[in-house]
Amino acid sequence: MADEGDLVAGRYRLRAKAGLDDRGEVWRARDEQLDRDVAVKQLVPAGEASLREARVAAKLSHPHAVTVYDVIEHQGKPFLVMELLPTCLAEVLAERGRLPRGMVAGIGRQVAAALAAAHRDGILHRDVNPGTVLLTHDGTAKIADFGVARAKGEAIAYLAPEVAGGADATARSDVYSLGATLYTALEGHPPSGAAEGDREDVIAPVRTGPLADVLLRMLRRDPDRRPGMAEAAEMFAKVAAGPRKPFEPAPVARPRPLKRRTGKRRTVLVAAAVVVIAGATVIGVAVTGAANRPVIASPGIVRPPTPAPGAAGCAATAQVTESWSGGYKMLVTVRNAGPVGITGWAVTWQPAAGRRVDDLWDAKVERSGVSVTVVNEIWNGRVTVDGTTTFGLVAVTGGAGRTPESLSCSTR
Repeated sequence: MADEGDLVAGRYRLRAKAGLDDRGEVWRARDEQLDRDVAVKQLVPAGEASLREARVAAKLSHPHAVTVYDVIEHQGKPFLVMELLPTCLAEVLAERGRLPRGMVAGIGRQVAAALAAAHRDGILHRDVNPGTVLLTHDGTAKIADFGVARAKGEAIAYLAPEVAGGADATARSDVYSLGATLYTALEGHPPSGAAEGDREDVIAPVRTGPLADVLLRMLRRDPDRRPGMAEAAEMFAKVAAGPRKPFEPAPVARPRPLKRRTGKRRTVLVAAAVVVIAGATVIGVAVTGAANRPVIASPGIVRPPTPAPGAAGCAATAQVTESWSGGYKMLVTVRNAGPVGITGWAVTWQPAAGRRVDDLWDAKVERSGVSVTVVNEIWNGRVTVDGTTTFGLVAVTGGAGRTPESLSCSTR
């Protein structure tokens, strides 16, 4: 057993234990040859197979895979020497419960890219879970422990059904495990209450939307129906980037200005130009009030029609979907009630005395106090004519009952 102060492999001075999991001890150490801090991790179970897999994994080089500097033996036991990162996703979730959708999508994009690169090199991870996703201080995610034997205990909840049933791991089982890991980060609990040999169906996510749709594809029971890791990385990138902006045609080049002339002819041209400009102004005002016609704002530029003031509108309705002593869960439906599409919405209400919002998904709080205003997320602000979108919340009633407040909706 390694002890604090040991010099491992003649160069790594063990300073303090950084953690302990079912794979063994992790030490914060100092590489005395290169004068840098590193992590030294004992591999469990020990043996030639663990060393061989660790050496294969050490060949992987990717910005979102933890760098393995060395594979060594100490007191007859195998150790990995790796870059030192401050925390892991499991620790963050233990503190915060769950993470914002944008952060989860970003972690997914980074880790999936690293796993896709590993799969192309024929390297499987076999044990993707919140404990093997490490995070830097700026939120960059890196996957660790490639090829290391699967840990026991809680990590069983992140195994693909076929692997939990005894089948060999494949690239598609890594896809499931990453999906289960990110589902946990999004929802605050694993996708099923699975125990070895008794796996349940995936629990429908409460925080719906594009990210949840990607995760549900990754969590399909049939491995052949799951996306590949490279495809998953692309989907996470799209979710993290948000919806594409609408197409805006490039403006037409302006005509070259008239040449300056002198004398009487110049005076006539100037006067004519004033008449034309005045006429264009009048035309612009008249067209602005007309429906479905372009406004000519300047020569050579055609702008899309501007809706009449107050034309866009929305309505919000609420439904209590679940309740308990002291609180309830509510689903709010936002409907486009106007004749044109909308690109953003806000729902406002005045909470009853003692009532407060305890959780919110698919929307974000803009103002909270005597009244509460929530606004759309970046991906669900656009609502077509007669279209709808939803958001959900959990309210603590404080003895105020469970009848939803009257909601007002406005466009942004």
